Amino acid sequence: MRIGIAGWFGSDNVGDELLLSTTLRLLPPDADVTVFGADPDRVTEVHGVRTLPLAGSGAVAKVRAMAGWYRELRKLDVLLIGPGTVFQERSPALRWPGTLPLFLRMCAVARAAGVPVVVFGAGVREDTTRVGRAALRLIGHSSVAVGTRDAVSASLLRGDAEVIGDVASAWVPPSASGRDLQRFAVALRPLSHVAEYQVVGAVTEVVTSLNGAGLVGEFLAFGGGRGANGECDREIWSRYFGHLLREVEVPLIEATSGPWTARLGGYAVVVAARLHAAVVSLHLATPTVAIAYERKVAGVMEHLGLGAFVWTPGMPARTLGAMVERALADDAPFIAARDQLSREAGEVEGFLRRSLAAVPS
Repeated sequence: MRIGIAGWFGSDNVGDELLLSTTLRLLPPDADVTVFGADPDRVTEVHGVRTLPLAGSGAVAKVRAMAGWYRELRKLDVLLIGPGTVFQERSPALRWPGTLPLFLRMCAVARAAGVPVVVFGAGVREDTTRVGRAALRLIGHSSVAVGTRDAVSASLLRGDAEVIGDVASAWVPPSASGRDLQRFAVALRPLSHVAEYQVVGAVTEVVTSLNGAGLVGEFLAFGGGRGANGECDREIWSRYFGHLLREVEVPLIEATSGPWTARLGGYAVVVAARLHAAVVSLHLATPTVAIAYERKVAGVMEHLGLGAFVWTPGMPARTLGAMVERALADDAPFIAARDQLSREAGEVEGFLRRSLAAVPS
């Protein structure tokens, strides 16, 4: 089977690359795969797959990209859009109308090429407008099947869309080494000015308290920001935490293949604004407190029964500290979350298997 996958891959975001590597593992062993990504050379380097540009800058580049899509799509049996938060109308890194015209064009080209589209594990970023909601409905109804990360995204795309959860639930974690109760980790990302100020203040209090108790903190940069403005996590470390936390390099290829991520099973606690830093930690039953800068973070944590460990900008800083203390005191909720992730992997795999089986060969 010849399968295309379109998403925001190649920007050195560990979460996006983890989603892509998980999707590739779930495909039939004999699948011939083409990825449409933000940085084709980087995607090929990390995943070893054929990759074409997802988008072009400027009218001429967009037309050339669409022509390239059409030539490639004519060779494919099906196109998957997703996984990840691919549908973004409003974003600090993108001007309005964001990615929606891009994916509308891709659906139109796929239709012209006679290729069915499946939305797979995709999410919609919040703050859509009426125009954006209309565009999302067009994308949903242009697809032969829609499986989303969350219920809100499902409702925006199509009435009969399935909620399959985050595709990273189907990630296969490595064997974790023993937990070091003297180490903790922080995974933060750049945010809007006000939210960043609040998050940095609260996290600084927590880090200072843990350091005072004798714990050693490490900063994990899950977003490299390749080709994306305001997405480089290392800037947060160098700006605010260089004197408090040791930066630990996240080797992208090893992180997506598994072995490096065993490190996340060795921490006493992880404080994460990056969704997939939290998900990977929970796969390893590591006590995790999530900072919900967007709906998707709170949604995943609440779905896993961990709503009591979600801190949002605007809450008092001491509340974040109290959550960390509770997480350190009892790991039972995180063991339960790990077990739930394991069970939900079947929903992701089942949706993909059914969708591919329905595609005419």
